[in-house]
Amino acid sequence: MTAAAIRPPPINAGDFIRVIAPAGAVDAAALAKGTALLGSAPFGLQVRQDRDALLAVELYFAGSDDVRATSLLEAVGELSEIGNGTKAVWAARGGYGTARLIARVQDTVIPALKANPGWLVGYSDLTALIALWNRANVLALHGPMASNIQSFSQAARDATLSILRGTEAFKQTFNGSIRFRGSSSGQSVKGRLLGGNLSVLASLDFAGIVGIAVGQFVDGDTSNYTALQLLDLTFTSLDLPVITGLPIGHDTSTAMPLVLGAQAEIDLEAGQLIVDVPASSAA
Repeated sequence: MTAAAIRPPPINAGDFIRVIAPAGAVDAAALAKGTALLGSAPFGLQVRQDRDALLAVELYFAGSDDVRATSLLEAVGELSEIGNGTKAVWAARGGYGTARLIARVQDTVIPALKANPGWLVGYSDLTALIALWNRANVLALHGPMASNIQSFSQAARDATLSILRGTEAFKQTFNGSIRFRGSSSGQSVKGRLLGGNLSVLASLDFAGIVGIAVGQFVDGDTSNYTALQLLDLTFTSLDLPVITGLPIGHDTSTAMPLVLGAQAEIDLEAGQLIVDVPASSAA
């Protein structure tokens, strides 16, 4: 039986976080606004950032693969430091490039996280890194980036803070619409919640899928068909329950943070995705 996923220790005001840029090049002004927000109340975090690495540019990327991989490994290494160690690795932005780093960092990152779990926060291209966290059996937060957290709603920022600062077990509940029931005859299907950005997920391997939860598609529709209609071609053949319309994704005005790696269920009667977030390892 697979061990329960580990919820990292809470992040409190005054704690250190490390901001890294494993994907696309970062806008300096946007990053300054975001890190200022993280450093002020109610977050009150101490933000560690190597500005030379964060603002490096090589073609589309935030520096070379070597620069980005080194920053990631250094950040994960700081999770083990006693006293003023880093409590979370927070992505500056997405874009593209994170998946290019996985092969060179996974053999170091996975055992490091198992020994000293810490939060990862990010979404979009960070899906590849979230999957690595989940492979280490550590929860990660699909949530605001350090360069765009200021564009998320107050509700999303409050929820992000609550998740990172909390220690008690709780449930996240998201309302959606059941698009397919598949062959399921029960009221719900349950399993470990893995996921993120669809274009990145398409390059990863998954087995034993019992249901699919779909969030936002920004600018995905055309004048002839919607993104969901296109995906229906795949959903129909899978014969699995599918819930759609969840407030998770790239629309920062409505997107909410989502804990990935935890146990979850799709309630086929209520039309809800329910995530069972366990108590923190420090609780």
